[in-house]
Amino acid sequence: ISSIVNEDTFKLLTSPSYFSEQLHWTKRRKVLLDVCGDITDGDVIAGNKELAKLPAILNDRSIENHRKIIDARRSAINEELEKIPVRIDEATRSIPDTENLIESAIKIHINALNDQIAEKQAEISRIQSGGQVAVHEKRLREIEGELQQLKNQIQGETLGNVAAKRREESNVRGEVDNLTFEIESTERRQRDYMQQIEEYTGRADRMREKWHTVNGESFSHTHDDNCPSCGQALPEHRLQAAHDAALAAFNLNKSERLDEINKLGKQAKSEADRFTAEKNQLDGQLPALRARLLAKQDELKTVSGDLVALQATMQDFETNPACIQKREEAAAVRQDITNLQESAQSAVDAVRAEITGIRSELSGLEKDLAKFSVASDTLRRIADLELQEKALADEFEQLEHELFLIEEFVRTKVSLLEDKINSKFKFARFKLFKQQVNGGLEECCDPTFGGVPYSEGLNNAARINVGLDIINTLSEHYGVSVPIFCDNAESVVQPIPTVGQKIRLIVSEKDQKLRVEVEAAKEAVSA
Repeated sequence: ISSIVNEDTFKLLTSPSYFSEQLHWTKRRKVLLDVCGDITDGDVIAGNKELAKLPAILNDRSIENHRKIIDARRSAINEELEKIPVRIDEATRSIPDTENLIESAIKIHINALNDQIAEKQAEISRIQSGGQVAVHEKRLREIEGELQQLKNQIQGETLGNVAAKRREESNVRGEVDNLTFEIESTERRQRDYMQQIEEYTGRADRMREKWHTVNGESFSHTHDDNCPSCGQALPEHRLQAAHDAALAAFNLNKSERLDEINKLGKQAKSEADRFTAEKNQLDGQLPALRARLLAKQDELKTVSGDLVALQATMQDFETNPACIQKREEAAAVRQDITNLQESAQSAVDAVRAEITGIRSELSGLEKDLAKFSVASDTLRRIADLELQEKALADEFEQLEHELFLIEEFVRTKVSLLEDKINSKFKFARFKLFKQQVNGGLEECCDPTFGGVPYSEGLNNAARINVGLDIINTLSEHYGVSVPIFCDNAESVVQPIPTVGQKIRLIVSEKDQKLRVEVEAAKEAVSA
């Protein structure tokens, strides 16, 4: 069978019920489109003038993808349109009441109150900067200047000497630190050189011992007196030649080893001598460095002592009688200033209380003035929301028009496609789309006969004839006909003609054995 037709096609052509009952509707639809050919979007649009604008709307998107975009956008617009009236209502209720307020009058009143506050603050400044207070404050500044002059006179020269001695002490201390670091660095280098001297001296001693060991090695040679090939005894001259060659190789190897050991030993000795010379040079430098350090340490002690003595000679500014007298005079002036300021405080407090009352009235006016700004902003917000609502409504209307065009496209395509497919069949008709409750179309592929769906009320005879009609069309499409097995064929009075042989399986009470009837000769053959 597979050499004639593949298995799936064979099932379609041998069973009248296979296509309509066992094949999934998507595969039925594919088979029909393979037989009849699909209809392009361009064919659909060309067949309906109302769809002329659809290609520009789709913008290379498929019908289904654009429908999804429309559905998503319509849903979003509906949500926004539901929210906007609520927002407008909230904004309207939040508009401040300005019916009994005059904006220009409030601004004039606010300016007048600000002028009053400025005048009151100037009055406070005049009270606080009274004539006697200013005189006393000037005298206090003069006393403070005189105190600074006394301090400079008393401590000026001594402070200069102390500063110079501190710099000298710092310089000497730096020299001590530098010498200490140099001595410590030299001692570290001494220790490093000692380690190198010990290492290279030990290496030279080891090379010397190794040289004597190698030099004391003596030649020994053993060999086979018989020929390795034939097993006979070798001649004496052959044995002597082998011995002489082995001795020469031994002497050459020994000489080369002694030369290498001697070379390594000399290198180690040279390095040990070099590090010894370096260490000896450092040994000669250390005593001078230590002597310089001791001298600098003694110098530092002397300079530090001089600094302490200079600091001890400094006169305490705080205990100087002239300074004490000036500080007492300054305290008295400050007390006079305090007394004068306290006497004016009551007047200042009264003015400040007036300013507080004016500010309270000003705050109320500023709140009333702010209502005009809030109301203006809110009205602009409401206008913006109304414009947004209109724009969304216009967009929604446009989407509705696009959706109508898409559905009109689908309806046109459905009509054209169903007509094209149904034209290929004599009895069977196919319903390729179902009308949904929301007005949309759902794809399907249901065979019908006389307007009755195959799976809903169609009798067995009609089902078989529908199946035979489908097989006739498919046989013509695939270019092959095979035997058709019609089960329960007793219900069909007159099956429609088919290209292929029909094998009708019927219930026959009189027939106890299988009979085969050939229509042309009406001959019965028992089997």
